[in-house]
Amino acid sequence: MIIDSIVAGAFHSNCYLIAEHEGDEGIIIDPGDDGDAILQMAARHRTRIIGILMTHGHIDHIAAADAVRKATGAPLYLSPADQPLFENLPLQASAFGSQADKIPGPIEPLSDGRNIVCGQLNLRIIETPGHSPGSVCIFVDGSPGVLFSGDTLFAGGIGRTDLWGGSYRQLLEMIRTKVLSMDDRIRVLPGHGEATTIGDERMNNPFLQDIRR
Repeated sequence: MIIDSIVAGAFHSNCYLIAEHEGDEGIIIDPGDDGDAILQMAARHRTRIIGILMTHGHIDHIAAADAVRKATGAPLYLSPADQPLFENLPLQASAFGSQADKIPGPIEPLSDGRNIVCGQLNLRIIETPGHSPGSVCIFVDGSPGVLFSGDTLFAGGIGRTDLWGGSYRQLLEMIRTKVLSMDDRIRVLPGHGEATTIGDERMNNPFLQDIRR
């Protein structure tokens, strides 16, 4: 399995490419900015992009979505609960003193338990609202597998909950029931920062000490 990434834009968000082998079909996760760099990443691996998945609708995870879609023809995927964020990308940009065009539809819905197939890879959607109403994690089956955690869980941290639709209590409950219930060996690739594992976060993440099990 190939997993590559770039750190995109002023928010330093992680954008990932996943494919089974060089030259295979691939998936982009969280095209936050720098559309040209994302396309170059795909070209390095001779990957034909067949899907663009967004873990949530904040600007730093969607801003390059339309550019990548136009270049590849691949559909966009997002939870319907974050559709208001997606539709208000220009308003999100203005809050940070910048500009962005509205991204046109259609958007394929991501829902809990949905499977996105890419060659022999299976990407399973896990709804984890809290950072935003429609936040999801994306689990790639394997031994033990990989979890793209978006802004739900970071190495040593969790997503902020002071933005529209955020809930600290809900976020911790989602992490407790849906993330910490998974195998400690699973590699976690977050929306910002360095990779980690579920086991490392269970033991060392200061935000999880009261809920770990």
